[in-house]
Amino acid sequence: MINDSIFHLAKLYELITSMEQDLGLDTLSEDERALIYAITSVTDAKKSAFLSSDIKKHLLCGRMSNPTFYRNLKRLLERGIIKNALGKKTGLYEVADDAFFPARPPA
Repeated sequence: MINDSIFHLAKLYELITSMEQDLGLDTLSEDERALIYAITSVTDAKKSAFLSSDIKKHLLCGRMSNPTFYRNLKRLLERGIIKNALGKKTGLYEVADDAFFPARPPA
C-alpha cells in the first residue's frame, strides 16, 4: 500500500505542475524555476528589490554551483522575468511587472 504522505505529495506535485503551466513557468528549466521560487520567498507582495546574494543563500538554490546560479539569473534577466533595480548593473534586482503572466502563443 502506498504511504498516505507520498500520495498527498503526488497530488500536490500535480497541482504545482498545473499552476506552473498556467503561469508559463513550464517553459523554464528546473533551476530557473527554483530561482523564481526563492525570489518570491524572500520578497514581499509589494515586489521589493532583492539581492542576488540573498537568493544564492536560499535553501532552494543551495545545490547550485556559482556558475549555474549566475547563468540562470542571467537567463531570467534576458527573459524579462526580473530586471535590474534602481539603475544598478548587478546585485540588486526586482521582479518585472508582468513576469508571471507571459503572453502564451495560441495552441
